[in-house]
Amino acid sequence: SADDGDLLQGHYARHPDIGGRSASIISGLAETLTATGAIRFEPGCLSPDCTESKRNFTALLGAAHAAKVAVVVLGTIHSSKNNNDDFSPCGALDVDGVSPTLPLACAMEGHDRSSIDLPAGQLVLAHALCRSETGVPLVCVLVHGGSLALRTLLKDCDAIVDAWLPGGQGARGFADVLFGRVSPAGRSPQTFYSDNASLPAPGDMAVYANASRGSAGWTYRYSNAAVDIPFGFGLSYTTFKYHSLRTNTSSISHCDTISVSVVVANVGAR
Repeated sequence: SADDGDLLQGHYARHPDIGGRSASIISGLAETLTATGAIRFEPGCLSPDCTESKRNFTALLGAAHAAKVAVVVLGTIHSSKNNNDDFSPCGALDVDGVSPTLPLACAMEGHDRSSIDLPAGQLVLAHALCRSETGVPLVCVLVHGGSLALRTLLKDCDAIVDAWLPGGQGARGFADVLFGRVSPAGRSPQTFYSDNASLPAPGDMAVYANASRGSAGWTYRYSNAAVDIPFGFGLSYTTFKYHSLRTNTSSISHCDTISVSVVVANVGAR
């Protein structure tokens, strides 16, 4: 949620609000705006899986149409406060010894999501706010701790900022990126696959290909599945040129140590 700083800190933050220094996406943006700017916040979803219908987006869409830029926060949530968070939208993991059926958006210690999909309602929300519907650019912020299938976000969002679980100061960092105080330089630490069918069967933990076990290997090294965002991908406000890649040897054996160098030049305007 854009107005909940605790959800930016991850499942292991026992008391994320102590000291009052953590910020939500909304408060981080408000702190960074100049005196001539203004933020209007309207909640898009009131439940983890965003089951509200489009007719409940009236105030939200009104705010988007009046804005220069719309920002929507999407992703997964967790049961915070060190697993004992009955007030969290995900609740406690275990209720009277019975594991509850949690919303698709919930991800936490002891509970793996059964799908990399975002809840369909979140995709509906993003589409309702996209440029073709409102006339203003849409920035989608992803707050999550695991893999996601981006699906229609790739066409509905003018920009996607993958914040992961950025911690107590993450919202302020996002504001610096959005307002151009810093040029983003992050690179994806994982491969973003298109859908669940692109992933190996659950329980197949054979990282390397092994024909005798019937495993094709399950890292991006072996996968031929459709990929939306490759490992190491990331955009910036400038342009970089890479050249003169060199190694200190022309042959490599198992367990060898090698040195690699490359020249990186900023050839953009910033």
